[in-house]
Amino acid sequence: VYVSFNNGVYRCGFSGQAQAYEHAAAEVSEALVWMEGRLQMRKYLCGGVLTESDVRCFTTLIRFDSAYRHAFRCNKSGSVRRNFPNLQRYLRDLYSIDAFRKSCEGMLFGYPVMYFCICKWEGRRLSNTARLLECTAFWLLGALPPDAAGWRYFVASLCTLPLRVLGRLMLDPLPDLGGLL
Repeated sequence: VYVSFNNGVYRCGFSGQAQAYEHAAAEVSEALVWMEGRLQMRKYLCGGVLTESDVRCFTTLIRFDSAYRHAFRCNKSGSVRRNFPNLQRYLRDLYSIDAFRKSCEGMLFGYPVMYFCICKWEGRRLSNTARLLECTAFWLLGALPPDAAGWRYFVASLCTLPLRVLGRLMLDPLPDLGGLL
């Protein structure tokens, strides 16, 4: 979990060359698919008992859709909420545990803002601004928490559709920074 998922999102976000980005993004996608498969028959990643792997996975998973997927461009596999039903159930189950929920207080909106501020803004200011506006709308409509009611997520998705389209139209290919790093 740590190498391919927890650290993978950062290797994806801070890669200086297109080849490094592609490799890290593929690892993150493979990790999501692997975890989705494991959670088909299990409550937790290692069976029926909460382990360190679940704690490590939660810290990245809770931020994935709102921050890493767009700011670090870890979006090859899509959204956890939309594309990985077992991971979404798992995230909701972990979030229902008081200690996990309390660890996120005040940060569900803070994660995307923080990661958009530290990600590479060069050449994608408009798309990042559109993504921040989208996250703001989800936050205002109460659709960011993993246990948000389905209708909140649906309404937020409809309201932000123009922003998502704008963000996708403005996405530029990852620049090859060559010798700059």
